[in-house]
Amino acid sequence: MDKSEKNGAVIAAGVFIILVLIILQGIPLINGIVISFKDYNIMRGIAGSPFTGLENISRLFENINFRIVLFNTVRLNMLYLAIVFVLGCLLSIFLMAVHKKVRSILLTIILIPLFIPGSVLAHICISWFQGTDALMSPQLFPFIFAFLLAVKNAGIPTVFILKTWGTAREREEKSGFEMIMAPVAFVLIQFASILSTDMDISANLTNPLVYETADTLDNFIYRTGFMQMQAGTAQAAWLVQAIVHVVIGFAVHNILKVIARRKPLLQRSEKGIDQTYDPGTISGFRTNPAGYIIPVLYSLFLTWFVFKPLLIDGIGSLIKGISAVNPVFVFSYIRYVLLYGLIALIGVPISVALAKSAVYPGDFGSITRIILVFFILAGGMGMHQYLFYRSLGLFNTVFSLVMYYLVPVANSLVLAVIIAFRRENDPETGGGISVWKTAFVLALIHFTVMWNSEQVPLIFIARQELMPPVLMPRAISQGLGGAVNPGAVIGVDFLVTLLPVVLFLVFRKFVTEWVLLSFTRSK
Repeated sequence: MDKSEKNGAVIAAGVFIILVLIILQGIPLINGIVISFKDYNIMRGIAGSPFTGLENISRLFENINFRIVLFNTVRLNMLYLAIVFVLGCLLSIFLMAVHKKVRSILLTIILIPLFIPGSVLAHICISWFQGTDALMSPQLFPFIFAFLLAVKNAGIPTVFILKTWGTAREREEKSGFEMIMAPVAFVLIQFASILSTDMDISANLTNPLVYETADTLDNFIYRTGFMQMQAGTAQAAWLVQAIVHVVIGFAVHNILKVIARRKPLLQRSEKGIDQTYDPGTISGFRTNPAGYIIPVLYSLFLTWFVFKPLLIDGIGSLIKGISAVNPVFVFSYIRYVLLYGLIALIGVPISVALAKSAVYPGDFGSITRIILVFFILAGGMGMHQYLFYRSLGLFNTVFSLVMYYLVPVANSLVLAVIIAFRRENDPETGGGISVWKTAFVLALIHFTVMWNSEQVPLIFIARQELMPPVLMPRAISQGLGGAVNPGAVIGVDFLVTLLPVVLFLVFRKFVTEWVLLSFTRSK
């Protein structure tokens, strides 16, 4: 196949997948925007519901609760960013002085919480704070929530900072700009979703007593739309969120493009997190016993706070037989391993095609990039997806999950960045290097995101026998009259967590800082 035929195949595949993306996600988005300006009635549908103009939006900003949740959301995210930024920098500074092999082990421990479902981390946190007033205090709750989220995500900035600092020193370029590029890039990417929070953690950790400081915009949208069935108001709030994210996101996108042109952000990405540059030969950053203090203490904290409940309490509850593991759970486990695995595998060629389209020279590549960036910024679960799949008769079926997850936009963007980076740093290949290995590793991340997500199936699936494993602890607690049995929940949590963590440990050497980038919009 000559070059023109290859280019034609790239364009044809890209156009086809973009059309699929527009149908699966674009139509619901358009419907969501339209509903924001209507007094939506589920019996009348979108076309039959009366147009109200800006009434939903104006009523929204007159609502004191909406203004409170906006303030709470921004405050929680800024608090989280401050904690994760400081934690990432602190861990990186000390890890720079740690022996390479020990650093690899410590980095692995620090990254494990990223592969644990947010709902499981919330259950662990609740179990530790049982019998205290900490989770009932509006003043303390924001700090607990932000710290728990930082614990989950701290590995991403740590790896980014280590890689960038090591690369800069390897090139003997020690400018202040080079030193802060990685943490700034991470914070900017996270800032692009300033009005969104981790719903899996929030929904499990937040209680009515702390709504004053912990209620977020995502909770407001879910409560207003799915619980109170005020679709117009919920979609108006979603529209505000989407507009803010799109505006900030495209600004961040352009800033990062400027940064990337000035200096390559990262180098040697194909060598994985175990191959982070060893600073032991660099003057001023030789191996130092003092460097072990913070990383080891933090690893011990993770072992005590996160791993101990899962391993000791979780396995203990399974041995005692109180975990309520039954044939329904086992069948659900097998079903979703196969279902999510199939979706992830189908997503591999889709990601490759979209990524190659995004880096295609000229207008086609630019339009593809704009479409992908827009969808990842304006995306997120809302009533518009639920109503769309309900209208197709897919509600309460696993096909709704297939359609929702089919096109992995985040993976495609990350893969596009990798291809563009390789072309710039290895022009002799012309970007012809195979990206399939990275695409398969990104599929592993996509599988993990699907497996760990509680919010998406909670909206699409109402039948208990079709619920994925991550929702089983919720079903167990509800089946026990609302009183959570810590042993039963933590036992199932252990089984749910086991698969993504084992997959991470097995494929750890392939999980590069580029791959971790695909997690940054998965809050």
